[in-house]
Amino acid sequence: MTEKIKKIKVIAIGGPTASGKTEASLILAKKYNGAIVSCDSRQIYQEMDVATDKISYPLPYRDPIIFRDIEHYGINIATIDKPFTLYDWMKYCNEVIRKINEQGNIPFLVGGTGLYIQSI
Repeated sequence: MTEKIKKIKVIAIGGPTASGKTEASLILAKKYNGAIVSCDSRQIYQEMDVATDKISYPLPYRDPIIFRDIEHYGINIATIDKPFTLYDWMKYCNEVIRKINEQGNIPFLVGGTGLYIQSI
């Protein structure tokens, strides 16, 4: 007996810095019951708040961050003193996508690191 593969809807919003990705993702995630997964290779690091345009988050940090009533994943998930590879991000992202989908929401992959988006 073959196992049926369940398809998961994922929406990706990529582009250059200051092109409106974040605002578009907030509007669309709100409208379509989504959660946002950051695809930014710098926002993953806890120590890189400056010049990364991270959303505001309360301390102590928790994953996901709730911002404008929308869950955000993939921010502050690594530290600069330990290697964090594309494989590590892919593993994390796939787990988060499954979790978001199981909650009945649509994952929005948002960011300027095309390699992250393409890997999924």
